[in-house]
Amino acid sequence: MTFHIWEGVYPSFADAPGKVSVTGEGDGGFEGSQWLEKSVRRAVEARDRMRSPRTIKPAALARDYVLPVVAALAHSGDRPLSVLDFGGGLAISYFGAEAALPAGRSLVFHCLESEALRREASALFTDYPDLHFHSEFATVPKPVDVVHAGSSLQYVEDWRGVLGLLCGFAPRYLVLADIPASDLETFVSIQNYYERHIRHWFWNIGEFVAAVEANGYQLLYRSNYQGVYLGREGPYPMDNFPPERQLGHSCQMVFRKIGA
Repeated sequence: MTFHIWEGVYPSFADAPGKVSVTGEGDGGFEGSQWLEKSVRRAVEARDRMRSPRTIKPAALARDYVLPVVAALAHSGDRPLSVLDFGGGLAISYFGAEAALPAGRSLVFHCLESEALRREASALFTDYPDLHFHSEFATVPKPVDVVHAGSSLQYVEDWRGVLGLLCGFAPRYLVLADIPASDLETFVSIQNYYERHIRHWFWNIGEFVAAVEANGYQLLYRSNYQGVYLGREGPYPMDNFPPERQLGHSCQMVFRKIGA
């Protein structure tokens, strides 16, 4: 027999028939033993995750980039919000942020990518006048309201220099997602991508945050980020590394320009 979570369509609460459980425990299940046991179990798990000695507690976990939320909160006045996305591929983050904004709010979105992707984008997005692709920092107009970098800085050798260039656009908010930073020593590894090998940073989170703050920014928000690796959600799959080199989850952080 197939189990369905929801059954029936009723015009009001009064018309929907409440059902007492087989044990006689209430109508709707919120006083039943199953609900109470599950509530206690989840509370204990959340409490224990908060007690972790890690800098970013396991209790803080996000499954989506936080850019749409920041864009919505940063939007003010009648003019479009300007966003620079560093290493944003073919503007996936633009579509997510634009779709999340209510009617009447809009983005001007600059995506800084390789020349090869810029050429691809010129053919794909001819009917999106507020979406712009660049292959050089110099062609992006200043200033911008928000700078976003998702899953990109870890592939840059001079990441401190690029951070400085990004902060040079004087954004009010700097949004960094899928940053492989945790309570480990900074090191570089090789990421296998099909037949190619890509150099990849892993950072000590204190070192990384200090580098951002040195550019005049203050950390507002941090969380673990649950990405998808090898087709599965979870932490970075690094079982082949010693425990002290295993990242766990990557993170995402939001910084605000001091004085902005």
